[in-house]
Amino acid sequence: LWTYMHDGPFKNLNQLQQYLKTKDIFFYAIFSKRYKKYCGLASYLRINPTAGSIEIGYITYSPILQKTVEATEAMYLLMKNVLALPS
Repeated sequence: LWTYMHDGPFKNLNQLQQYLKTKDIFFYAIFSKRYKKYCGLASYLRINPTAGSIEIGYITYSPILQKTVEATEAMYLLMKNVLALPS
């Protein structure tokens, strides 16, 4: 899961919590209704309102979320939130 990530894997919860407090990066936990547990992370970063740009990154899916409809839905919801798309 961490091959291409800048940071991690983390040895303990404290290290993960410090990582999630990174300035100017807004992390979201991804919850699986099917498995009833959290199984992924994604974030907004490089937010530049002047240029009208934002990046979705630091995407980390556990194996139970990878290549699923739920994973696609998570990305859709992040994009919908940024673009204020109608329901």
